[in-house]
Amino acid sequence: MLGRFRLSKSAGRQLRDQSRALHCTLCVAMRETGGRRLSLALSYEAEWLLLLGLTMRGPLPERQRNATCTGVPLLPVHRLEASPELLTQAVHLSVWLAACMLADHRIDGDRRGAADLLGGFAIRDELDRSLAALGIAADSPLHPDALAAKQAASSALNGYLAAERSRIGPAWAFAILSVAPSSEPSPALRAWAAQLGGLLCDILILEDAIEDRATDLKKGQPNPLRTEADLAEGRSLLASSMFAAVVSLRNAPVSIDPKGLELLTALLTQTDGGENA
Repeated sequence: MLGRFRLSKSAGRQLRDQSRALHCTLCVAMRETGGRRLSLALSYEAEWLLLLGLTMRGPLPERQRNATCTGVPLLPVHRLEASPELLTQAVHLSVWLAACMLADHRIDGDRRGAADLLGGFAIRDELDRSLAALGIAADSPLHPDALAAKQAASSALNGYLAAERSRIGPAWAFAILSVAPSSEPSPALRAWAAQLGGLLCDILILEDAIEDRATDLKKGQPNPLRTEADLAEGRSLLASSMFAAVVSLRNAPVSIDPKGLELLTALLTQTDGGENA
């Protein structure tokens, strides 16, 4: 399991129950698509996108105990009802996002032990199929290898974020539109996806920089938060980006279910990274 949009253990029980059901929904879908090993490449960000797709289609479905756990086969688990088309899209997005993260680690020279080995093994037979389903060609700027090709960190944090947002933000806009109810999104929906995608990009980059800062500085790896002043500014920008993302969700050009909005917001802000901002 890969990614950062993981609900903190300090979140309320109802949110944790809903988050667990969302997790099991995608995990079972991945198992049914590519076997148990594909579930090792489950992306928390793909869970968030699945939730966004669900809540743009109507009320957040009630939890139903109608499947068994991938990791503990005899254990019953709750799932959220979703259309086969949306589940398939979420599985492809999870494989793509996992490949992006693994490519990022590979280019950084920062292979992260067993997690990367298992993730690479999990997506080996599914990546080409998922990229084709998403319409991502080998020479596309959305290809995992292209997205992992970082630019050098700017001396100014805002400059670095702007450069990364222009490079990665369109990928998040693409992912948001991939789970939208309409296959032909309106100009307003495209503009909203671009705005929200840029904010998600900022959140993930800043959370990564804050969490990895001590290790990066020790190893001499690039990190935009080199000084204590940079770190303070990064935490402030992270909080601002989270607030702006929540406002963007509330002002979406499509109706988003209130219960779903609450969970979407919690998965953005009530994470270990978010609570440390």
